[in-house]
Amino acid sequence: MRVHGTPELDSTVEVELYRIVQEALNNAVRHAQADTVEVEIEARDGLVTITVRDDGGGFDPGARAIRERRLGLTSMRERAERLGGTFSVESAPGAGTTVRVEVPGG
Repeated sequence: MRVHGTPELDSTVEVELYRIVQEALNNAVRHAQADTVEVEIEARDGLVTITVRDDGGGFDPGARAIRERRLGLTSMRERAERLGGTFSVESAPGAGTTVRVEVPGG
C-alpha cells in the first residue's frame, strides 16, 4: 500500500471509501485470483484518489454477463457518486483490473 498525503475526511466518507476498497479487494481475491494487489491512496488538491490494481485474470467490463451480475461494481460506483466523486474500472481478459475512485476531500 502506498499513501501520498494525509487526507482529513468525515467519518461517513471514510466508511464509504473503506467499503469500496473492501469490495475491490474481495473481487481481486474471489474472482480474479490475483497474486498481487496494490492499493494507492493519494490526497492532493482537495481530492482523494484511491486506486486498487491487481494482476489477476481480468474481465471485459462491457460483457453482457458482467453487466447482468455486477452488483459489487454497481455498489462501488453508487458509493463514489453519493460522495460527489467518480468511479472507474479498467480491465481486460488476462490483463488484471484497476479500480479507481476519486472523491472530494483531503
